Amino acid sequence: MSSKPTTQCKKCNLSISLCNIQRHEQACNGYQSSRKNGKQTILSFISHLKEVDGKWSCNKCPKIHNTRAKMAIHYWRCHTIEDGAKVPNPLANRKIVHNQFTSGKESRHRESTKAKLSAASRANPAGVALHPHLRSGAGNSKHYLVHDSNNTPVTLQSSWEYELYLDLERNAIKWRRPAPFWLTLKNKCGRNSSYTPDFWLVDYDVYLDPKARENIEQSKRIEYWSIQYQKKLLIIRNKNDLNWDYISTQLELE
Repeated sequence: MSSKPTTQCKKCNLSISLCNIQRHEQACNGYQSSRKNGKQTILSFISHLKEVDGKWSCNKCPKIHNTRAKMAIHYWRCHTIEDGAKVPNPLANRKIVHNQFTSGKESRHRESTKAKLSAASRANPAGVALHPHLRSGAGNSKHYLVHDSNNTPVTLQSSWEYELYLDLERNAIKWRRPAPFWLTLKNKCGRNSSYTPDFWLVDYDVYLDPKARENIEQSKRIEYWSIQYQKKLLIIRNKNDLNWDYISTQLELE
């Protein structure tokens, strides 16, 4: 299997895959190669190593990595003895606390924050234990464990999905979570993209996908999906339209 195509970040000189380089450069502040406080970084341990054909080879063992960061971690963990002296650990004095990357002092949630978190936890019937059920690429939104019309467990990943589920159940509309549809559209890494609508209405063979915000890349996948599979799809972008009356009118269903 071939490795993902990569390019070098202009700020920190790390090799990043083409799929992630845009997001990485927006968030990168160059801290991978130097720290404002002047402390030594892990990457400085391999300053004597050079990249060859997209690979980093350790000069002390046969280990090979495809990114500079991975090789630096390997060198730090496996080769801490150099010239008879122990390589300093740049994380040795860092406390493992809630805000360890800011003040370094331990902090706790305020009582008001605890109350909000408790209320949110009670309102979410899924709970944190549902994470193993999430689809690939799922975000950090709310999660609700429900059962489709075939009594199969499904994890809904937003309050909009959950509200639409409740309305479908009230109207006795049979639905399922469809499997991912693979597209002829290629992503930045040259691999096939996929698109998965949130609901498939069994008796009508139509798909529903509530989306609060429009995403350019996702809109492109939906366009390719519509052409490739010729299925009927309704994108719901208004919270007030998460009901069967609106859906049946838009899709001309009886």
